[in-house]
Amino acid sequence: MKVGFTGCRKGMTKDQEAIFSKLIIDLQAIDEFHHGDCIGSDIQAHEILVQLRENSAVGCKSIIIHPPNNSKFRADCSAGPEDKILEEVEYLQRNHDIVEAAKILIATPDGYEEELRSGTWATIRFAKKCSKMILVIYPDGSSVNY
Repeated sequence: MKVGFTGCRKGMTKDQEAIFSKLIIDLQAIDEFHHGDCIGSDIQAHEILVQLRENSAVGCKSIIIHPPNNSKFRADCSAGPEDKILEEVEYLQRNHDIVEAAKILIATPDGYEEELRSGTWATIRFAKKCSKMILVIYPDGSSVNY
């Protein structure tokens, strides 16, 4: 399965991290995990996935890193031998690339209401437009599927 991820720069709450970790373990066989290489939620997701993979708690074949062309918020996540760092692109294109590469999108926004000027919510909207399966994990750990 190919999984995409989007989240806020503030980072995931402890509840979001717990639900995200459980979800990744439950998914088990992940062929590719795509994220946007930003500070906050992206690096948290990356580190959780690397740790779970090292502990053999999840079978993730490859982490695909989609870095933004603006380094201001870039996390510079490290890639293992089975992982890949793609060419830097503009934020909007990067987010679209993540959605297009994935079968399911996991999102961890920093609020409960959709926001117009939010990269996380814009990515969720694009995934809906592409008819992707979406799991939104809210700050309190509650979730909704689209």
